[in-house]
Amino acid sequence: MLTHYRQDVRQAFDRRAAHYDNHSDLQQKIAHELAELMPLEITGNILEIGCGTGHLTKHLIKRFPNAALTITDISPDMVRICAEKYNYIAPQGSVFEIMDGERPDISSQYDLIVSSMCMQWFTDPLTSLNRLKSLLKPNGQIIYATIGKNSFQEWKDAAASCEVKDGFLISPDWPAIIKQEHLSEKYDCGLGFLRSLKAIGANRSALGYQPLSARNLKKVVSKFDALYKGNITWHIVYGKIENL
Repeated sequence: MLTHYRQDVRQAFDRRAAHYDNHSDLQQKIAHELAELMPLEITGNILEIGCGTGHLTKHLIKRFPNAALTITDISPDMVRICAEKYNYIAPQGSVFEIMDGERPDISSQYDLIVSSMCMQWFTDPLTSLNRLKSLLKPNGQIIYATIGKNSFQEWKDAAASCEVKDGFLISPDWPAIIKQEHLSEKYDCGLGFLRSLKAIGANRSALGYQPLSARNLKKVVSKFDALYKGNITWHIVYGKIENL
């Protein structure tokens, strides 16, 4: 059963699924980078956690034409759109399913589990990764991309200078990191940055966070705009966990 927080996450992505592709160029780039880290060939079972509209799914289909893909997301609308786009070209035996990747309700074993820009939404990411590792076959791998600790530092600094909390999810010490990158993105202004997160359903604050009052939000936006002119850094980490 989904917690209230997980239900909020699902509903946020459901609301934005139809227009997600129009606002997720960065997520597409990250999916491409993650695909470059995957094995060259797999003919067994592959599980994708958090497929969204299919930014990583399309790479899985192209790279592993002889594998059986299980493509999942917590958002029914995301799964539906992903299936509409790619089911007809997916390898035989592939399925598209609604599933909470934090608590996978499956018993199959996989040669590869992949996830792009999803695990930051887990309430207990490290425990969840251990659950997923238990689904790996011997010598199987989890390969993932997610948000690192140094993301959005500009906004965090602006909030701190206004003596308010920033509300962003707290990243753990992600395990088995094999690559990191800091991607600088330019937005029109602080509100433009916040609207961009909302446009893809990624505006859910940390568990227990109380949203800023209009007055305090205006203060943070003004400080951010004055200091950083709309520039925000995304810290992306890529990890590979092996079941040796």
